[in-house]
Amino acid sequence: MIIDPYQAQQELREQSRMIDEMVTKIKEATRMMDLAAHEIHKRDARIADLEIECERLRGQLAGVGRKLDAALDEAETRKAALETLRKRTRAQSETIRRMEQGEL
Repeated sequence: MIIDPYQAQQELREQSRMIDEMVTKIKEATRMMDLAAHEIHKRDARIADLEIECERLRGQLAGVGRKLDAALDEAETRKAALETLRKRTRAQSETIRRMEQGEL
């Protein structure tokens, strides 16, 4: 088999060009993978920050809930005291009215 040096050189150039293209594509793919890994790392860090913030807010919310419960208990206590005072005032008013009318 006779090998044409010109054709062999052309084939080597073509193969070299194809290898260069593959190397370029591999480098680009590697760069894209590195960028994706960086973005994933940033996202994971952001998720961790958000989880910490959620826990902090849950703690605040629990504190607010306890304060609201305490305020509600206080309001109920004051309402009961006010109702007792109203009853006492009505009873005193009735007693005064009866005294003024000579019923007592």
